[in-house]
Order: sequence, then structure tokens, then C-alpha cells
Amino acid sequence: MFSLPIALRASIIVETGLSRGLSTRIFLEAAKILYPLNGTIVYTYDIEDSPNTRERLVALDLTMHWVFTQQDSIQGAREWSNRPGVARDIDLLYLDSDHSKTHVAAELREWGKSVRRPGGVILVDDCLEGTGTLEAVKESEFHSVTFLDAEGMALLWT
Repeated sequence: MFSLPIALRASIIVETGLSRGLSTRIFLEAAKILYPLNGTIVYTYDIEDSPNTRERLVALDLTMHWVFTQQDSIQGAREWSNRPGVARDIDLLYLDSDHSKTHVAAELREWGKSVRRPGGVILVDDCLEGTGTLEAVKESEFHSVTFLDAEGMALLWT
């Protein structure tokens, strides 16, 4: 997860789900390296706030290239696609919020509209056999490969 934003030279990384901030920290560490090259920013959307996580990221001096929005990720996606005069093409989208089939399908549909640049990718966490998350990935419009390891990560692209 650390090397992917660097390999993509991602300038816009969007993730859904904050929780303990494990993926957020990884993306922010990559953003520190990339920011001087292309102004990389990590945007995180979560319906719930995680003050302890945010405080830990501040203490690690990782929040200068981070925007946290406490909001439902689907609503966030709809607002994202309507942002006037601001770059909306997402280089790396990481979905790790509500893992229901309905929610993941909606995230892929709404956020996926902004992952259209050549080389842009989507990662979906917790795509394990028998889960709604995996079903939503398989039924999406995107090409995908799923790594059915302990985490069940799916990689999607147009």
C-alpha cells in the first residue's frame, strides 16, 4: 500500500473509512515523499470521527497533506464530482468503510466516476469469499483482480 501511490505518482488519494488510521498513515507517509513532486493530498471520508486517530496522526507530523471530512462516503463522492474549478481525477481510491454489498456498490459507482485517468486504480479492502464486498467488486463495471489472502484486497481499474 505504501509503494502503490509512489509508483502511480498519485497526486490525489481518496480513502473511505478512518477507524484506527492504519491505511491513512501509510498513504500520508507516501504523500510526504510525493508532495514536493506533485502536491499530493490524501482525502479521508468517514461517517464517524476518530479523534484519537487524528491526534496520533498530528503527533506524527503527518497531517499537513491531509483533509479529513466527517461525512457519509456516498454523499462525499457526489459532492466531489461537483467541485467547481478543482481537480477531481482521483489517482488512487481506497474503499474501506461500510462493507455491505449495497454500500460498496454505491461507492464504486459514485467514486468510480472520478477514477478515470489512465493508470488510476481502486483498492477495496476485505474482499473475502462470501462477502458483500467481494460480490460488489465482481458485479462492478471495473476490471479487477482479488488477492484472497488474510485481508482479501481487490485491485480495480477501468
